[in-house]
Amino acid sequence: MFMKTKLKKFWDYIKKHLKGLNKTICFICKKHHKFYPIILFDIIWCYMRYGTSYTEYRVFDYCLLDGKRRDSYLNVNRHRKLDKYLLKHRTIEEYSVITNKYLKVLMSY
Repeated sequence: MFMKTKLKKFWDYIKKHLKGLNKTICFICKKHHKFYPIILFDIIWCYMRYGTSYTEYRVFDYCLLDGKRRDSYLNVNRHRKLDKYLLKHRTIEEYSVITNKYLKVLMSY
């Protein structure tokens, strides 16, 4: 049942963003010399397995990454889940402290 809802959600997403998805797949095919159907199925797999959008797939070059590295990226869907979890199980003050600590680490790079 879970996979069926994921596929339906992905199909609705595809219908809404078909033109951008096609441009992304063509761009990746030209850049990395891979076949169109392989990239298409890999994007679908990454969406169902890791929650990545086709834009994130292109930006982070997911076609070059193995499963462990793909799983280590914090994408938009995972960020939303993390935010919901933190807001549900923490107070706003604790959430702000955690977020600010994380932002300070990012700013130091």
